[in-house]
Amino acid sequence: MNFNKNEVTVVSLASSDLQLTLPFFIEEGYHIQTDDQDKTSYLFTTFTLDKEIEPLSQEFQFTPHQWSFEDGESFQVISEHFKVSLQLPRQIVKDKTILKGYLFYQACDSVKCYFPRTLPVQVRLK
Repeated sequence: MNFNKNEVTVVSLASSDLQLTLPFFIEEGYHIQTDDQDKTSYLFTTFTLDKEIEPLSQEFQFTPHQWSFEDGESFQVISEHFKVSLQLPRQIVKDKTILKGYLFYQACDSVKCYFPRTLPVQVRLK
């Protein structure tokens, strides 16, 4: 799992909030769970910011891929790349030059799932 800080976009919205888009890349041969699985036996992928900042909205943007087990059960996963889009209130981030967040995920391949990991993310706002 990689985070490409050079491809982060920060856009000022008409509401004077900020739209922040964070790009992530998954190595070939691996996938992670989506953020909205309805199955309780999987670890969902989540993104959180430092405690003092609550996004107005958050959305995972990805092309879903179907993953199937030998027994025929299938579900959607994220592979290759995805983005996390956050809408942030400008007044909360106005004094910050660096925004810190954390991507929690569990990578899997065609054989097994690996221990969950947390990828720290830092974005320069100014």
